[in-house]
Amino acid sequence: MAPGNPLAARAAGLQMQLSRVSTLLALKMSLCIFKPLEMLSHALQSSFHTISGMMRAVDEMKAELAALRFVEEFQTVLAETTKQQESMNLHLRDLRIFCPHFGYHSLQLCHCLF
Repeated sequence: MAPGNPLAARAAGLQMQLSRVSTLLALKMSLCIFKPLEMLSHALQSSFHTISGMMRAVDEMKAELAALRFVEEFQTVLAETTKQQESMNLHLRDLRIFCPHFGYHSLQLCHCLF
């Protein structure tokens, strides 16, 4: 494509965004959230589940989402992301997180999670 082509500029921007570790981490975190929600949606739309079964599915989904708020769960997702980051040759420099002790900073400086 020609250098001045708007499609080329969009493709380059998309490639730059997808090569960031922060994008990978955000996608992995959203998958952790949407997976139980999708299972709940399937259970609620099913024609053969009972009302009590649907209520139980809601309770299970709430428990799964509540468990995601623990630091250990974040560490697990972060460890998986780090493994993928290394295998995909992504740079960790752009990943910034919020730490209650230091505010926003690079993950490499965050010792409170480890």
